[in-house]
Amino acid sequence: MTETSSETLSIEEVARLTGLSLSWLRAARQYGYGPPAVRKGRAASRYPQDKLAAWVAARIKMANAPRLMYRQWLRDHGQTEVPHAQN
Repeated sequence: MTETSSETLSIEEVARLTGLSLSWLRAARQYGYGPPAVRKGRAASRYPQDKLAAWVAARIKMANAPRLMYRQWLRDHGQTEVPHAQN
């Protein structure tokens, strides 16, 4: 399977879509914690759209996990969320 430019995104496109900085994306690619990238020869790294979408979805789930776990704990213990104080 070949990666065409319509199936992959440049680092600039990923930065614009995700709101992440170019420097963060470069460092994340170098150290292996960023979105998956592919590279052929000396060409610039490209980001497959499907893998980028999966990476973003996993991060969204992780960001919501503490809140979801807290709500589940409340349900398990028959409690409800404490309403926020209104100013």
